[in-house]
Amino acid sequence: MAFISVKLKSEKVSLSSGVWSGTRVYDVESNDIDDDVLGAVNADDGTESIPDIGDAWKVGSVLKARGYDVSHVENDDSYYYSVTVNYSSKDDSDQVTIENPLARPTIYSYEDSLIQEPYFRDETTPNALPAVNSAGDDFTDLPLRDRSEGVIVITRNVASFSDTAAEIYRNTVNSSSVSINGISYSAGTLRIIGWSANGPNEENGVTFDTETIRIAKRSAGWDDIYEDRGLHKLDSGKRVPILDGNNLAITVPYPLDGSGGAKTNPTDTPATITLKPYKTTSYPSF
Repeated sequence: MAFISVKLKSEKVSLSSGVWSGTRVYDVESNDIDDDVLGAVNADDGTESIPDIGDAWKVGSVLKARGYDVSHVENDDSYYYSVTVNYSSKDDSDQVTIENPLARPTIYSYEDSLIQEPYFRDETTPNALPAVNSAGDDFTDLPLRDRSEGVIVITRNVASFSDTAAEIYRNTVNSSSVSINGISYSAGTLRIIGWSANGPNEENGVTFDTETIRIAKRSAGWDDIYEDRGLHKLDSGKRVPILDGNNLAITVPYPLDGSGGAKTNPTDTPATITLKPYKTTSYPSF
């Protein structure tokens, strides 16, 4: 590029609400047809040059170059540009920045989900006695009760969503303690019940996906615990019917000891059987 002349033509400043603003207008001449308005902001004739963005100009207060306005006029064998440098005394922190959607904070919300579950013990009776009929027999079908289950909903922007990675965590229980939004949850108390996303989205020149993760909470854990009851017992490793006092096979599930043996009395508290319906895994950061 061949800028042969850079001359300061005029200066202007103003003060409003404690903020200085101003302009400096430069006439720029070039003799190269390949020069353009973008190159004019970098014009330098060896003596004078267009200030760079951030360069200071002190007029009652320190002003800094914030931007340019450039126009172009062709004239015979020369090419002329008018470059206006805009100044402001605002701190850099006052300047408007373009928000990166990936820098937005994660949003946490808390919901309740209502479920129904069978139950065997009446919580209103002393020592939570079994829920049975007036004759002490089990109901044909266990009664049902409503129960509220807390759900954490996590919404966040990510550079890209991987459904394959999310599938690893769906319907799993946390194998170790997890901290979510500053609250610690013990191992075995959380279950990821949904991991979805929408996108790609584009904002401020950034492409991203928005994830929604739903995590159910259960302080008692996600193991299924059953009372060990049945119509049979193990005898020398063999499964045989449990007989009543009349040497007849019982028809009501009898309390067992957790090893296949029958308890002494039908009113004894049975052992419990623990089943694990979900795989466990270490959760990522939320």
